[in-house]
Amino acid sequence: GTDVRSVAHRLAPPRAVAPATLLLREGAGHGLRRKAVAVELDVPGPDDASGWDRVTVEEADLADEVLSFGADAYVEGPEELRDEVVRRLRAVVEAS
Repeated sequence: GTDVRSVAHRLAPPRAVAPATLLLREGAGHGLRRKAVAVELDVPGPDDASGWDRVTVEEADLADEVLSFGADAYVEGPEELRDEVVRRLRAVVEAS
């Protein structure tokens, strides 16, 4: 039989993705860097220290990947992605 859901998924237009702006510590986040459409080197990080790079990635559902880099990744925007990352971090802290 035909899997109608699979066919519909393939034929659906790709959903619009807001570019995500991330700060990555130098030498970290290689997977995200490979996907980046723009990279700005040696920018001040969330701790005001240098040694961070700003990358722009146009991909949906980045929260898991960002979280996998721990303190070496910070979401500047969009706000929805940052909120999702913070929500998940809080859930981990509250569960422990």
